[in-house]
Amino acid sequence: MGFFDRNREDVVKRGYDGNRLPSGQYLTERFINQVSGT
Repeated sequence: MGFFDRNREDVVKRGYDGNRLPSGQYLTERFINQVSGT
């Protein structure tokens, strides 16, 4: 089991949909993405 597989399981445990996490990406609380709604 690789890093991204473990992280995907953690995403599901937190109540998020694991399918919405793009491959090669991981959930983190350290770096918050701020996206402008323009």
